[in-house]
Amino acid sequence: MPRINQSHAAVPGAHRSAKTFPAPETALMFLIWNRAIYVDGKIDDELVKKLTPEILRLKQKSKQPITVAIDSYGGNIPALEALIGLLKAPDQDGRRCEVYTTVTNRAYSAAANLLAFGDYAVAFPHAQISLPRFAL
Repeated sequence: MPRINQSHAAVPGAHRSAKTFPAPETALMFLIWNRAIYVDGKIDDELVKKLTPEILRLKQKSKQPITVAIDSYGGNIPALEALIGLLKAPDQDGRRCEVYTTVTNRAYSAAANLLAFGDYAVAFPHAQISLPRFAL
């Protein structure tokens, strides 16, 4: 069996220095934040109207995850449901993008519900998350 030099095996552009390629974690962060929408301010019909074209563009371009960065005091439930519906809806082949949600500063009320609805949810260490208390 022939020996293969592992450092140059089947790697396009392997003749270049390894320093020209970004570190895997840098490439991952670029991918995550390059496919992101930002929910800042009140979750309402105006926000949904503003984000709809961007969400549809990201979903059409690729099936890679979409990151939702959240910094919001909340908003109204119908607008939240519309936003979640846009993010979670499958394409015509039944495939859907995963949704990563992250709180960058605060997620109160409806924004906390949006955070919880992600396929993968994280919060920055200083982030504040608050769900309303309901009487039963």
